[in-house]
Amino acid sequence: MAAVGVDRLMCESMILKRLLAAWANRTLIVRNLKGLQDIICASRLLVILALVAQILQAVTVSSRMDSKGWRFDDADPAFPGAQLEPFYGFSHIRDLYFKVEPNFDGRFTVPVLWDKKLETIVNNESSEIIRMFNIVFNDMIPEEYAKVDLYPEVLREEIDALNEWVYSDINNGVYRSGFAKTQGAYEEAVKGVFAGLDRVEKILAGGSKDYLIGNTLTEADVRLFVTAIRFDVAYHGQFKCNIRTIRSGYPTINRCATPHSSFVAVTSDLVCSMLAG
Repeated sequence: MAAVGVDRLMCESMILKRLLAAWANRTLIVRNLKGLQDIICASRLLVILALVAQILQAVTVSSRMDSKGWRFDDADPAFPGAQLEPFYGFSHIRDLYFKVEPNFDGRFTVPVLWDKKLETIVNNESSEIIRMFNIVFNDMIPEEYAKVDLYPEVLREEIDALNEWVYSDINNGVYRSGFAKTQGAYEEAVKGVFAGLDRVEKILAGGSKDYLIGNTLTEADVRLFVTAIRFDVAYHGQFKCNIRTIRSGYPTINRCATPHSSFVAVTSDLVCSMLAG
């Protein structure tokens, strides 16, 4: 489903749905880096957020899926913070897609940026949402956050080039490995994952760099981090990416994903809570 446009972010109110998964965590990390906590209300377990110029409300959904996908549920004993969808009484995330396009036959993915006023999807691609967050609210936040630029013009070509192979080999590679239907597909994917990690380790070689590009934090670091921080606890075992762990095989990547790294320091309490959990 295509983006409606950056200008829609300034509409009266919207909601952002996200899962505590790598794709959607990008949006929450950028929210913290840009100091948008008072504009975009959130908590550790949220999958739906009210988004306006002032804090509205936050709604938590069930962490379970059923035959219709991710559901809104206030009666899930395993996830007591879950709530019903507040605007239309929908039972599943897919209902929002159908509201916009009754014959929609694609995947019902998150995050979803929803325009409550115009009742439509603004965007459901995390890489585009983080770029919106990077620039759209700059005139509404303190200068110290407005000057944070995760996609600076002088580095865009380099960022785009790095994002392309990090996505293919690592971000998406772990899923291609975990959900491979043939041995050949699995072997191709898992080898690509570790070739990508080897490449990242070389970029950060010697422990002298905290960031992938230049000496500054960019969206490339955010996009890699959300996969790296989950690698040993999730992708190594459950997704069969088990040639090496980050901790045992990639000391520089591991250093950059610890509470003492510069990246983790600037992402504040959000990343610390991820590390603790």
